[in-house]
Amino acid sequence: MFSVDFETDAYIRLQDWIINFRSPICGADESRQEGVYTMGVKTRDEYLVSLQGLRPNIHKFGELIEDVTTHPATKRTVESHALNYDAANDPELEEIYTTTSVFSGDRILRWNSMM
Repeated sequence: MFSVDFETDAYIRLQDWIINFRSPICGADESRQEGVYTMGVKTRDEYLVSLQGLRPNIHKFGELIEDVTTHPATKRTVESHALNYDAANDPELEEIYTTTSVFSGDRILRWNSMM
């Protein structure tokens, strides 16, 4: 069984890193204080915009895929993931699609907690 010792120095450093981490995929809520960061659950639109802001190094048959949200080789996968954000923000489905992060205490997508 997996267990976490919440008093170890490594755990405290990891928790600090998670709280201060800024990623275009996670985004930061503008209402939060500068330097204080939590992930939370994005909306579909926030997810898609965050992907468009990335500079992926993905090639398919020698072609660089510049926008994974619109390229035929990747847009169905992106749409599939976007459906998870729709479900996570639906009051009837949020209990199934979300969980609480053991690191930040925020509500996150359930499949993100398994990574």
